[in-house]
Amino acid sequence: MRGFLRPEPAPNKGRYHVCVIRVGLSKNNTFYSDAVLREAVPLFDGVRVFAKSDADHVAGRGTDVNNLIGRLVNPTFVSSLGTNSGAIEADLELIQPQGDIGAMITEATQRGMTDLFGLSIDVDAAFSWGRVDGRQVRIANKFTEVNSVDLIVEPGAGGRVVNLIEAVLRKETNPTMTREQIIALLTANRPDLLAGKDANALTDAELADLLGQAMKPDADCCAQATALTEAVD
Repeated sequence: MRGFLRPEPAPNKGRYHVCVIRVGLSKNNTFYSDAVLREAVPLFDGVRVFAKSDADHVAGRGTDVNNLIGRLVNPTFVSSLGTNSGAIEADLELIQPQGDIGAMITEATQRGMTDLFGLSIDVDAAFSWGRVDGRQVRIANKFTEVNSVDLIVEPGAGGRVVNLIEAVLRKETNPTMTREQIIALLTANRPDLLAGKDANALTDAELADLLGQAMKPDADCCAQATALTEAVD
């Protein structure tokens, strides 16, 4: 799913929010569970990102300095609604923001074309075979090492560039929004994020974090998030 936020014109500092891998069954018939991806999050911190052909990615080739485009930082597991849902998300930092790859990613995010390419993982993991929803599939039991995350054309497990981080941060820290307005927006559009919390007792940083979560694309709550984005605009 492409990002729903509309990036504003701004200097590109080469930072992007990305979905690295989603929970569920990948295109190559491998199932990744919530528990396995949650445990694997620290392995993605600082991992190298390469631009590769799909063939090189599948064959484990192309790990060359000439193909190195950046790294992932701030990985986290983002829960979603329902079972077998959620994803590992992170920030992609490019080495050359103004280079060919940086220009392509920036243009794609601004024009809503990030579905033309995506991210795929190269990992060492323990696997087994089992049945999921009545199908015989390969099941990832534990990641032991993340070798790289690769920018390719046909990602297998939901990896994608979501949006320009700079544009998201400007929306999240809009100085014209008061605490009361943020709480009202969350209450109306994402009450699940306030469940069990005293909104008035939350710090400004906690409210900003919740607003940031609400504005991230999510397959199960895209309508609410879109409404929230339009309200912030």
